[in-house]
Amino acid sequence: MSFKSLQKITKSAVTLLLTLALLVGIFPAAGLALRAGAADSYTYTLATVTADGVNVRSGPGTGYRVMTTLNAGETARILASTAGDDGYTWYLLHSDWGYQGYMRQDFLTVSTLTLDASNVSDYANFVNGLIGQGFPESYISGLVYLHYLYPSWKFTAVNTGLDWEASVEGESALWTSMVEPSCLSSWKSTQTGAYNWSTGKWIGLDGDWVQASDNIIAYYMDPRNFFTPSGIFQFLSQSFDGAADGSDRDVFLANLRTMMNGSFMYANGQETYTYSNNGESINYVESFYDIGKSVGVSPYCLASMVLVEQGTTGSTMIDGNVSGYEGLYNFFNIGAYTTSSMSATQRGLWYAKGGDSGATSYSRPWNTRIASLRGGAEWFYDEYISCGQNTLYTKRFNVTPSNPSMLYKGQYMSSVYGAAIEGCINARGYSAEMRKANLVFHIPLYSNMPDVVSMPLKDGSPNNKLSSLSVNGITMTPSFSADTTSYSLVVPNGTSSITVNAAAVDRNATVTIAGQPGPAASVTLVAGDNSIPVTITAQNGDTRTYTITATRRGSSYSDVYNVSATTVTGIGTGSSVDFLLSNMHFGENSTVVVNAADGSVKTGTTAVGTGDTLRVTLPDGSLLVLQIIIYGDTSGDGYISNSDRIKVRNHILGTAPLSGAFLTAADVNRDGKISNSDRILIRNHILGTGTVYQ
Repeated sequence: MSFKSLQKITKSAVTLLLTLALLVGIFPAAGLALRAGAADSYTYTLATVTADGVNVRSGPGTGYRVMTTLNAGETARILASTAGDDGYTWYLLHSDWGYQGYMRQDFLTVSTLTLDASNVSDYANFVNGLIGQGFPESYISGLVYLHYLYPSWKFTAVNTGLDWEASVEGESALWTSMVEPSCLSSWKSTQTGAYNWSTGKWIGLDGDWVQASDNIIAYYMDPRNFFTPSGIFQFLSQSFDGAADGSDRDVFLANLRTMMNGSFMYANGQETYTYSNNGESINYVESFYDIGKSVGVSPYCLASMVLVEQGTTGSTMIDGNVSGYEGLYNFFNIGAYTTSSMSATQRGLWYAKGGDSGATSYSRPWNTRIASLRGGAEWFYDEYISCGQNTLYTKRFNVTPSNPSMLYKGQYMSSVYGAAIEGCINARGYSAEMRKANLVFHIPLYSNMPDVVSMPLKDGSPNNKLSSLSVNGITMTPSFSADTTSYSLVVPNGTSSITVNAAAVDRNATVTIAGQPGPAASVTLVAGDNSIPVTITAQNGDTRTYTITATRRGSSYSDVYNVSATTVTGIGTGSSVDFLLSNMHFGENSTVVVNAADGSVKTGTTAVGTGDTLRVTLPDGSLLVLQIIIYGDTSGDGYISNSDRIKVRNHILGTAPLSGAFLTAADVNRDGKISNSDRILIRNHILGTGTVYQ
């Protein structure tokens, strides 16, 4: 189901909801014993805005993105403070609707608040009740503050039985959770299918909406971020909770007017609208109440869904004038998603028509606005409320489905922040008097949650990949790929330096080569292995490091092979003992013996292999023992064959682990681990489609 939360709602309607946001703690009441998990008292730092239209930014400075604005008198909790480049202190705020961002200190009045047993008379009973339900301590602090404000509210633990990381991963599947393309870059995913690393562009999945990042999904999934007087309403039951005899109808109508004030459904006191395209007269305020009561859905739920789906000014989905779909309406955007042949709007109105078969379920065709509202409400009740998705939260994050096969599926909206925004809009329908009622909120619990899940606030391009990496005049192995980060090369002893070239995909990224600014740098080599890091820093600060291991052959004993204190590498497959020794020099009075792995002596045209050793008695009488390693030769016969591939496979499976020189030889790509990439390189070498370099 497509979700279209207009930026206008995100920045204006929701901004109106900002009030007190205190995620405060818990205290023991006198004479009552607290169970484990409760603290004695909590003190919080609060900020009150002193001017209208003050910007909340994504970072501590005026150069950062404006995320929203706050007005004089609005209050938020201070999470942290930091010094900005402008010399001011900037505070990280957490607002009533769960948003986080920075504001400069000179626009705020800072105060502290401490709550203890004197503020919450039934503290111990309340806290023990939460603990008894299974609420962890990290939940209790925010719920106690809400209890302090609204003593009649009830909080019910809903144990999902789900692991936290697994749940975030489930909601991170492509197409499942989306954000608007105008959001911070850290809110947008770079997973396969969501982001094009070669162009630096996000891929539009539903219209221009893009895949949400794991970090922003986790933030909006974490109930603790919304234990505020407005944010909590996404956990309220969405069933109709009014009087059966309609005696409270006027109360509902008054609160609906407050909720919808300033929108296309109620502005300047006007309640009834007559539309020229079909002459239909409609009173939205009364319609939401009447439909909600008859269908069994909260009128506030219906109104908030329309405000989120259609924005405060409405959209083409409800104007009745879309070409080919004239006179059709879809207030809840049901069935509205992009296909290969239809836009989201066309698909939604096609559904409103009854599809190609002319289906009549849910009062279709929706050729009047009232028909769309009523049919959509009926559909919503059948598809969600009757299936256990009875809150805005579970409507968005289906973590407690009645049918386990629907876990993370069958979700009303793809917007990751949809439930939070709807919850805050829904909260506007509850007056101070209504908030005194015994409202029941259903709060999901997960296992293995982190202590805190913060809102990601980084911005700028995340692209930290290279478009090319090379060394002047020298071939690296393997060939360059933006997704491969480990490379190797071998140079003669006479090569004392190499020039490394690196270019980033994104022009806003910076490159350093062995600590030197790119795109090219000369690197001095010592005998043996030289690790050369090439680090790319994206515009948003994310880094990626590619590593070149440049081996400069030693000059003491060979100008062809790489000789270290304990090993000889760089020997070609099938090399004989005579050929090996012809390229070694240990001095006229030295003696050399080549031993096989079993200790026997090898001579003449016999091939040397991994695990063989050179035992050299030097002219001064000292003994030098060098182990031979031929990369890819894990069997020790000096060649690379299918038996070597099988040995690497068995090592990966754990059925026959390799060790010593054979383990080293199995790491053909020199990345420090044995994996399928090594097995594949051996396979390709055997097939002649690739080469295992020595």
